[in-house]
Amino acid sequence: MIRNHAIALCTALTASAAMAGATEGATIVVFDPQGSGGTYPTHISEDGSITGSWFDVAAQVTEGFIRAPDGTIKPFAKGDSNPKETTGSGINVKTEVTGYVREHGGLWGYIRTPGGKIRSFQADNARRFTYPVGINKFSAIAGISANRNGQDRGFIRTKDGTITLFDAPGDADGTDPTGINNDGSIVGSYADGGGAAHGFLRTSDGTITTFDAAKGAILTVAEGVNDAGSATGFFFDSGEVYHGFVRIADGTVTIFDPPGSLATYAAAINDNGAIIGSFIGGDNVEHGFVRSASGVIKAFDPPGSKGTLPRSINRNGDITGTFYNGAYHGFIRKT
Repeated sequence: MIRNHAIALCTALTASAAMAGATEGATIVVFDPQGSGGTYPTHISEDGSITGSWFDVAAQVTEGFIRAPDGTIKPFAKGDSNPKETTGSGINVKTEVTGYVREHGGLWGYIRTPGGKIRSFQADNARRFTYPVGINKFSAIAGISANRNGQDRGFIRTKDGTITLFDAPGDADGTDPTGINNDGSIVGSYADGGGAAHGFLRTSDGTITTFDAAKGAILTVAEGVNDAGSATGFFFDSGEVYHGFVRIADGTVTIFDPPGSLATYAAAINDNGAIIGSFIGGDNVEHGFVRSASGVIKAFDPPGSKGTLPRSINRNGDITGTFYNGAYHGFIRKT
């Protein structure tokens, strides 16, 4: 069921980040599967394995990939010689991968075993659209179950295949999980039907806590959660400006922006409290940033980047994401 291509790196570049003085001691490696027309990493595991999606120019289809810590890239898709659209959205320490595959008239979630076997599933057979967003070390998968009208529900699928659907309290227009930690806590956002969106945290016992990053926030999107229960994301304030935030387990929220930011989008947080994301600078270009647990923020870009979108950070501080320089490429930033 798995389509394995020749293992290759199309590009491998190690260099200091382009923004002078921003990333002392860090190196950035740029990578693409061979024949890629666009590479989009989504998650990095604790051992440095990366998953994501890429566009296979020869097959004219989006496929998944795994990049091993040694830089070896193994593309995969369901369908062997006739690959189906397949994405990678999460990878755990066992190199199990989750994402979705387009088949049977809908989008199906899947789990890919370390041996390469893909097992598809639907969170709700009546809805037919399943979008996994992450997988933890216990093989629990979180994601979104949607129908053709875009009415989203959250779900969690345990290792034994048991699926639980859920909605945030006050949800009137969709519940959208974005991440899961090793405790089984899930974060995301939901729409209240009145034009506002709010964040939520669902703990492993099913308790859901809703929150806004600031008083008067029009939109709050929680994007990631670490094993301590700290969540990060971004919000849109009453002045119509995006800011980053971190919410620790006791509910305390800290708002932050990189210096000179016109808009800040935090994307992920690791178990040491480091946060990554992107911001729009005074040059109207999107740059990457990493914020330490103490609040120190450093900006960074791969060389030649015209737009940097970090997506995931592991416990070691390794960061992966996408950047644009006329084409979309993957990168890993190592300290």
